[in-house]
Amino acid sequence: MCPHRRLLPFLGLVILLSCSQRRGRGAAGAIAQELATADALFAQRADPAALEAAIRAYLDLHRRLPGDSRVLWRLSRAYTLRGYAADGPDRVNDMLTGREYGLRCLLQRPEFAASVQGASGVVTADALVDLTEDDLPCLAWSTLSWARWLHARGPAGAAIDLDVVEAMGRKVAELGGESFGGGRALAAEGLALSLRPLMLGGTLEEARQSLEQAAAAAPDRLTPKADLALLVLIPQGKTAAADAVLREILDHPVRESDPDHPENLRAQQRARQALGLEPPPEATALD
Repeated sequence: MCPHRRLLPFLGLVILLSCSQRRGRGAAGAIAQELATADALFAQRADPAALEAAIRAYLDLHRRLPGDSRVLWRLSRAYTLRGYAADGPDRVNDMLTGREYGLRCLLQRPEFAASVQGASGVVTADALVDLTEDDLPCLAWSTLSWARWLHARGPAGAAIDLDVVEAMGRKVAELGGESFGGGRALAAEGLALSLRPLMLGGTLEEARQSLEQAAAAAPDRLTPKADLALLVLIPQGKTAAADAVLREILDHPVRESDPDHPENLRAQQRARQALGLEPPPEATALD
């Protein structure tokens, strides 16, 4: 047989594989572009219409890529932040949705999923052991949404989840420190560690340190300061220090062009309510 003929099937296979790889790279590039477009909308979230458009774009990607961690953590982030800034009962629903997407994201990690399955579907501190920096977005946003939701329920409703959420807060700070999200990891740790009431053995000192560091890492983001004042200093009986932080929040200029604008407005609203300058929030408020 002619040696050139023997090469023909091989060359055909090479061409087929090359075309397949190009199509694969093309599909991956298209997804990356869609994510970039949705992220650009999310960056304009000071405009509620842009935030809604970003969520719709993420949901469309999720329908096509239900197990894609890149999409899942972005959905967790979007719902968590929308819930925090919102008024009324939608706050709780959004926090629960943010928690759900965040945990789904973590479940894409085989070790995490195996640990949860081994614990009869319950997330425990053991499931966090093998998480790495690659898991930070999933872990940070599931921690933030879960912890703030538990604050809304109160100590009695939160007791069953305290251990795992505290462990999540410590893990996200261990992995992310000040570098992740401009203090988001430290804010997640502080929010989680502020859950345990003094009567249940909480000291709030670790929470205070984490929230102070989070505030220092992102001085123009006012929520860590609001959490510090309302969830740590006031429960510790340090009302004068809390009032000083709350007035600092109210004096801080809030720019409409800042992506954190909705969060900052919510932090200022919480400060005014705490100082008696506004009516108290609804019972479902996530403070």
